[in-house]
Amino acid sequence: MELQNIEILTQKYLEGETSLKEEDQLRHYYLSDNVAPHLESYKPLFNYFAKAKKEQFTVATNTPQTSKPLFKPWMAIAASVVLIATAIWYNNGIQQNSNDLGTYEDPEIALQKTKAILNLVSAYMNEGNDELVYLKEIETTKNKLITDNNK
Repeated sequence: MELQNIEILTQKYLEGETSLKEEDQLRHYYLSDNVAPHLESYKPLFNYFAKAKKEQFTVATNTPQTSKPLFKPWMAIAASVVLIATAIWYNNGIQQNSNDLGTYEDPEIALQKTKAILNLVSAYMNEGNDELVYLKEIETTKNKLITDNNK
């Protein structure tokens, strides 16, 4: 009769419907040495709970010191001062360069400088034209092959 009662209580336990008193009965049964062979698989479960119940949480007495903050308030102030100084220096550099627009008073000098710059641009633009000869050769060979295959 007791074995049948334990089986019923085990089923109720697995479904979460047991009372504390019934769980104590199960715990007492499974921690004993005379557990039925077909119920042996539940024994480790109750052994684990018995061991876990004995464990206690202890507060460590030698807790490590908290690390010091990486950035201190004076570092933020120093960074902002550097940022403001850089912005002022950069702004002054732009204003000085904006006064020198590269203009020439003498139109002849301006024309010579413009021609020199345009010749330089033209030289770089015409630099790639030598390779176009090869493209024309490829095109004629391709057309020749196509006409030969169609015959």
